[in-house]
Amino acid sequence: MRSTQYIGLNNMAREWLQEYTRLVKTEIVCPHCGGTIPNGVRQAKSPSGNNIMGMCGEQIPLMKYTIQDGNEVYEVEDTVIWSSGPMIFTCLEMDGIKFFCWTESELEEYTR
Repeated sequence: MRSTQYIGLNNMAREWLQEYTRLVKTEIVCPHCGGTIPNGVRQAKSPSGNNIMGMCGEQIPLMKYTIQDGNEVYEVEDTVIWSSGPMIFTCLEMDGIKFFCWTESELEEYTR
């Protein structure tokens, strides 16, 4: 079966984001009183407004992360390899510079 396979970021990028992304407090609304209740923290990320189109026209949203110093880091397309459909690999970009791009050996693990 042919389909789009969104692989996303490599492990190094995920680990970096885990360490350097700003955390924001989350809350839920109490169904009884309408007040807010603290509900932990999550990474400060949101859709960037950019998408990658899959093989059937589906839109895959890319993310924007706010890091601890307030700058924004964007998920962007790194490379696409065909294997029963496009395999979409992403990396991070800040100020027009891509980083944590997939290495040849990492890509080979997915295409064997």
